[in-house]
Amino acid sequence: MYDITDGLACRYSPFFFGQRIRASCSVAVSRASPALSDLPSAQALYHTGVVVQWRGGDLEYWFGGGSSNDSGIVTESAGRTPYGEPLDKRFMGRTSKTREETRDFLKRSSSTFSLNSYDIAYHNCNSFSAAMLEFLCGTQLVGLRCEV
Repeated sequence: MYDITDGLACRYSPFFFGQRIRASCSVAVSRASPALSDLPSAQALYHTGVVVQWRGGDLEYWFGGGSSNDSGIVTESAGRTPYGEPLDKRFMGRTSKTREETRDFLKRSSSTFSLNSYDIAYHNCNSFSAAMLEFLCGTQLVGLRCEV
């Protein structure tokens, strides 16, 4: 989980919104997955991605950036996003999916997660991370709530 504003949302939100942004994120996880109810409550705008540890190197998958095709899905070496160091990392489980199956999932998902479909409030990186985790290990993220 990254703060995409590097602290600027907290600092300047009173000038734009009349109050300080308080991103209080709570997530309930199903299917005997690790509890995420202790996600940080901070004054930030969060970006999420999913890292998969493949043989030959870890890859991070995320939604919302410019890629070389019409998809808004980005695949790159883990930790190379433009958002700096993650604020938090969580182990979400193991997968039996292969790289080939994952590529097929990303291809099928490219129309759902296209550059034109991105919406910062309703269809964003968190939506993609939830779909990716569901595909990879059956983990369902439910009840994600961010308050401003």
